[in-house]
Amino acid sequence: MRQGGVLLALLLTVLLHSACSGLAGEPQQLATLTPPPRARADLSNGARIFAERCSTCHGLTGAGDGELALNGSIPAPGDFTQPWAARNQAPLQWLGTVRDGRIEALMPPWRDSLTEGELRDVTLYSYTLHYSASQIARGQQVLEDACASGCAALDALGDLRDPATLDRLSDADLRDALPKSLNADDAWAAVAWLRARDLRGQERAGQPWATPAPVSGVIRGRIRSGSQGFEAPGRLKVTLLEFGTGTMPELRETRSAADGSFRFEELTLAAGRSYSVLVEHAGRRFPSARVAADPARAQIDLPVTIFETGADSSAIEMTALVQQVSLEDDALQVVVVARFRNASDRVYSSEDEVAPGQYASLILPLPAGVSDLTLPDESGRFLVDLEAGTVTDTLPVYPGVDHMLQLAWRQPRGRDGHLLELPLKYALTGEVRLLPGPGLALADERFTAIGPQRVGASFFDGYRAQLRLEPGERLSYTLHEQAPALPPGVIGVEALALGALVTVTLVIVMLRRRNGGDGERRRVDELARQIARLDEEHERGAINHDVYRRRRAALQAQLTGGYDGGDEGAN
Repeated sequence: MRQGGVLLALLLTVLLHSACSGLAGEPQQLATLTPPPRARADLSNGARIFAERCSTCHGLTGAGDGELALNGSIPAPGDFTQPWAARNQAPLQWLGTVRDGRIEALMPPWRDSLTEGELRDVTLYSYTLHYSASQIARGQQVLEDACASGCAALDALGDLRDPATLDRLSDADLRDALPKSLNADDAWAAVAWLRARDLRGQERAGQPWATPAPVSGVIRGRIRSGSQGFEAPGRLKVTLLEFGTGTMPELRETRSAADGSFRFEELTLAAGRSYSVLVEHAGRRFPSARVAADPARAQIDLPVTIFETGADSSAIEMTALVQQVSLEDDALQVVVVARFRNASDRVYSSEDEVAPGQYASLILPLPAGVSDLTLPDESGRFLVDLEAGTVTDTLPVYPGVDHMLQLAWRQPRGRDGHLLELPLKYALTGEVRLLPGPGLALADERFTAIGPQRVGASFFDGYRAQLRLEPGERLSYTLHEQAPALPPGVIGVEALALGALVTVTLVIVMLRRRNGGDGERRRVDELARQIARLDEEHERGAINHDVYRRRRAALQAQLTGGYDGGDEGAN
């Protein structure tokens, strides 16, 4: 199946405010539509917001190694510590992505959760994460030397001490306006200086680019119960995960005391490192939050909540669903992203051990006729049984935490319309978004059109509805094929080809009428009428496009004498 980036193509734009991903890329909203901010950004505040709101996906350092990315819950987000992530975007474009989200990368909109000032603070913080303190200092000297007698191209960009002017320019724009004689390292250093010199918050120890000296410290915590009537036992295995930028975590193990407390000593707490712990209970692992090292503090607290196991499926609800459908050769390509919530105070996981150390949790029924099933995770999280028509997730569903699933498949195309059905094992209560691709149209009174939705380089029609369906029901809707709309005054290649074909047909009909007898004329007349009726049905959208092409080709072959007597015309 030619997936490409399809599994990254959907966004649950509702209720995804617990995570943030995919800032590196072209935003959905054009920069010219975003009001230019005026106040200087505060990097200290941006760092705080990034740690609280974005680090679970992007990681505390912005390297794309957040806990949700590492456990496969979301696709790998961008690495903001790499220069290419931001250089070709203006901060206003970056801000538009933070504010409005990105439909193709599971990026939630933050416009309703953060003020305009907070949005800009976290935007500039994440945008400048690839700068270094030494680069900025070097850039100041480079710029003073290179522009001692003036830099006309740079001056032509406007007042670069004005945030509104600077935020409309990408780093690449600034680089292009610098003297061509500068080598790449010097030029990018000068750009970093131009961008960072007036940002508030950097004056305190050079935030966020300074690197404080590491300190020796401890990590401690206590295990508590999150399930009513359940007391957390002692002597549980506790694993400390120490993360460095772009590296696999280092592991240390200990056992909790009888009161649930644990402690790791003689640790080197350095900037750029972050820590999390995993507690094992009843064959399941329970993670703590992930906290960045702060060399100003010699102690990190990492409490962990564990839960009793429960398998009551009535506690599980699908709270949002996005389904994208595209025409692909002789099949439909369907991509689904769904979000689930566990309303109980027990971790949802059965006692069915489907693999060593892995227990079945969510079971997803598949529609009939599914082939080329594609899943985003290759670590063995999912078990597929096409004969039974199910996908089993082995990741437990934790109480109060969004649980994300992505999958894609191919299924046969219909004849006069495409009926899509998704069997539901759990209740669906929330927003459903449908994204039919080019050549497909939805006619369903339950859904409201929301306009074109950008998915990568393509656009899809968008529809949404608030639905409530019970377990055992099916989400069903029908898509019909239609000719893709063209801008006014543009004639499609198929229309030109059809016009040429009609002209040739008329010439052949005239010649045969002139040279043939009455029987031949009647045969030609009947074939011409069949072609005309077929064209009319296709124009009204009453016939599948591929069926139309096959039938017309067969009739045309009969008309021109090239038909081989097969049964194509009857399909």
